[in-house]
Amino acid sequence: MKKLLLLFATVFVLTSCGDIEPIDPGLNPALGGGPGAGTGSFTAKIDGRDFVATAFEAATATNSFIVRGTIGAESITITITSQQAGTYNFNLASTINGGGGIYIPANNGTRNPYLAVDGSDPTVGTGTITFAYNADRSRATGTFNMIAKRQQVDAAGNFVFDANNVAVGEQVVITDGRFDVPVTQDSANPGSGSGTLRIANVDRNITNVRAFLLPATASIPASISIVYQTDDDNLGLVLESSITPGTYDINVTALDISSLINEDIVNNLPTTTYTEDSGTVTITAHDTTARTITGSFNLSYSEFTGPATTTGSGTFTVTY
Repeated sequence: MKKLLLLFATVFVLTSCGDIEPIDPGLNPALGGGPGAGTGSFTAKIDGRDFVATAFEAATATNSFIVRGTIGAESITITITSQQAGTYNFNLASTINGGGGIYIPANNGTRNPYLAVDGSDPTVGTGTITFAYNADRSRATGTFNMIAKRQQVDAAGNFVFDANNVAVGEQVVITDGRFDVPVTQDSANPGSGSGTLRIANVDRNITNVRAFLLPATASIPASISIVYQTDDDNLGLVLESSITPGTYDINVTALDISSLINEDIVNNLPTTTYTEDSGTVTITAHDTTARTITGSFNLSYSEFTGPATTTGSGTFTVTY
C-alpha cells in the first residue's frame, strides 16, 4: 500500500503548478477545542455500509493536503493540490481546483484501486471535500463525498474492454464522509533543479524541474518528490528520502520508488496517465544535510487504466 500512496502523492504533485486557490477562498471556519493529538475520527458510508477508520492521519506538503483513514488493508485517501482550507471539487487535470480520492477495498490489494479524480472519464469518478484547520494547524476537520470508479478486471486479472475497445468501469459511492484528525506539517518551499528528460524516446523541452520533501506519515515514509514540467507533459519521480548512492532496480529494491507520466496535462486535454513498470534509478550523490540529490533514471511505463505503454528516462540535480 505504501507504494500506491506514494504514487497517489505523485499524481497530485504533477498538478500543483504555481499558486493554488480553493473554490471559496473565504471559507476558513474557526475550529474550537477538539481532541488532542493522536485522537480523532474518520468515518464514511461506502455503498451504504459504515466505514469507521481504526487509523487516520493528515499531512501537508508544498501545495498539497492529504488525509486518509484505514481499516486494515481497506483505505480512503484524499489529496488536494493546496494547503489552504476550503471546498474543492476533485479534478486531476486542473491546476486551479486540483485534487482527488482513492478507495482501496480490503480484499483487492493495490493493483486496481477505485479513483475519484475526473467525472468525465468512465473509469475514474469525482467528488468534493471541505476542510479547515484549528488555530495552530495541528488538526484538520472536514467532510467529503465521492463516486470512485475503476476499470473492471476479468477472472485472470486482465482489464475489460467493450467491443469498441472502451474501458468497462464499475464504481462505489462514498457518502457522509467526516474527519477530525491530527496533521503532520511540512511548509518547506519547493527547491530548484535542472535535468534532462526523454519520453517515448523523444527529447522534451523542460520548462521547470523542482523537488521537495514529502513528510513521513504512519503509512508513507519521508520521500523526495522530483517533478519535470514540459511544454505538454509532466513526469514525477518519488524516492524514499533514505536512498543512498547506487543503482536500484525498482522491482527488486525494498525502498519505495514510484514514477508517473501525465500526457497533455499542461494543455488540459484528455490526460493519459502512465505508471512505472520496470527499470532502474541511479543515485550518484545525495547530501541529506544540504538536501541535494543527483541521479538518473531509465524506466518503462504502462497506462494506468489501459493497454498503452511508453518509456521515460532522464537526469536530475535538485535541491529539495
